[in-house]
Formats: sequence, C-alpha cells, structure tokens
Amino acid sequence: MILSIYGFAETIDHVNARFDPARLAHGVISGIGFLGAGAIIKHHNQIISGITTAATLWVVAAIGLCIGSGYYTPAFVTTGIILLNVYVLRGLESKFLYPKKYVTFSLTVKEDAKILGSINRLLKYENAEIKGITMSDEYYFLEEGQIALDIRTRVSSKERIILILGKLNKLEGVIRVQVDDINIPSMKSE
Repeated sequence: MILSIYGFAETIDHVNARFDPARLAHGVISGIGFLGAGAIIKHHNQIISGITTAATLWVVAAIGLCIGSGYYTPAFVTTGIILLNVYVLRGLESKFLYPKKYVTFSLTVKEDAKILGSINRLLKYENAEIKGITMSDEYYFLEEGQIALDIRTRVSSKERIILILGKLNKLEGVIRVQVDDINIPSMKSE
C-alpha cells in the first residue's frame, strides 16, 4: 500500500516520463499471482496444499518491489512479520488449533466380510476418526481373494499412527499395511 501511494510520485512529474510507472507493480503482482495459482494443488484425497506457498510468493514479490523503490524499512518490517507467521505461528497452529493429522492407511486384506468390522472397531477404539474408505479388487499387485482398502482418518499424533499401524498389522486377514510410503509387511506367517 505504501508503495502504491508514494512509490512513484517522483517519476510521474519527470520530464521524460510518458508512462504510468505503477504498471510495473501491476505486472509483477499479476505475474506472481499466476505463479502462486500454479503452486496450489488439489490432491486426489481432497486435500488442497500450496496456499501458504502461493501467499508467500506474492508477499516476497511485494517486498522486492519495496526494496527496488527504496522503501527499506517497510520491506524489512514485512519480512519480519512474514518470517514470524511462516515459522512461529505455523508451529503454534498445528500444536494447539489442529492437533489431529489426516492419515490414509492403505491395506491389502483377504476378501472377508468380517475384516471391515474388525478394522472399524480398532480405529474407533484408538479414537481415529474415519473420514472415508475406498475399496478395490482391481490393482495389479492383488492376488485372487484379496482387496485393497484406503482408509482416510484423523489421528491425534504420530505415536498414535504407529500404534494403530502395529495393531492393524496384527489383525487376522491383513496382508500388508502402508502409511505415507512406510511399508510394513505382515509379521504373521501365512
């Protein structure tokens, strides 16, 4: 705002100035807006990421415009506020406001009607909130009589995720359990 109000006052009255110097700022903000829009991604599991990255790109461009126009103090103050927001407040937010984390458990199980009930009871017992279940028997790695389950949950901590992972792995009929690229083969002998 300071840049748009005061930043171009000297160049407007210049003898050779036959243009609107504020168009430079407009071009930078529009261009960075497109880059930021490209950083926002919607994943297959309905999670949207990259919003903080897009906002940070935009504000860094604004800081660059301030530095280029000679407004060093507002640029440094803004830099401090952004660093505080990105590093300090994000940690506080994740700790106090959103303590539960979204996790997708990918299981390969034997095709048995009882297995879903067992998994449901286990997740409820461990206070894992089930958000969605996807089931398929058409993946290339599945053998005859197996199905793949993707169970999207909200879990309170990483320790709880590891605990649930171990308990899921011990359930009768579970062949393989995977969470966020961590593969734990079943310890049971088949």
